[in-house]
Amino acid sequence: MPKKSKQNNSKARDFPQHFVFLIIILLFLATNITFAFHLQREIVPDEHAHIRLTEAFDTTLGIPGETEEILMGGNVIEGNPFLYYWILARFRNFVKWIFPSITNERLFLVSRAFNSFLSAGTLFVIYLLARAVIKKPWLTLLPSFIMANLQTFFMVSAGINYDNLNNLLCAIAIYLIIKIVKQDQQAFWLNSFGLAIVLGGLAGLTKKNVTPAHCNYLFIWLFYVIKNKPAKVGLNF
Repeated sequence: MPKKSKQNNSKARDFPQHFVFLIIILLFLATNITFAFHLQREIVPDEHAHIRLTEAFDTTLGIPGETEEILMGGNVIEGNPFLYYWILARFRNFVKWIFPSITNERLFLVSRAFNSFLSAGTLFVIYLLARAVIKKPWLTLLPSFIMANLQTFFMVSAGINYDNLNNLLCAIAIYLIIKIVKQDQQAFWLNSFGLAIVLGGLAGLTKKNVTPAHCNYLFIWLFYVIKNKPAKVGLNF
């Protein structure tokens, strides 16, 4: 059978799973955003601190200086990861540019919705990861379905919290590791480059607590390079 015909048949077989996953994502977004719009402030852990830091980043394209309000709240900008706050602040700037008269309360709710979409991205990557390691097609839906229904994940997704970006980046890093050990030489270098970018963002700019996980990813990558250098990696040392 021609290669193109096999690819078309594979896509046709995968369509039911893709359709069901799309329903899972849409239901998650609908319920999570609705929940986010009705959830009281500061129910999500550290949400007040996260929004206060984000508001500081709203005022500049760079890294803002320390303010009395931030310091009095027990937070420090200098020397701490800032990627989540910077990205959310740029999104909020864009929303305010489109809707100049938007109120602070509505902007707060839109910021929560942005976090819901970050978590939807995490579910998408988990689905891709499951398809890479699970052979039975319908079981590939199970990990993302379970994650979407975890109370902690659902609650944090509805609030303003840097864990939503961190979860997405961690999922991408794990997915790239899986792709590295399963693909050919060209895909190896492409996915290694992507992994380096993701780990760079995770290690230095999002959350310090996941640094041990970064070390594990790097050790796996290094082990794979040393073990497979003649066959797949194409290195001469």
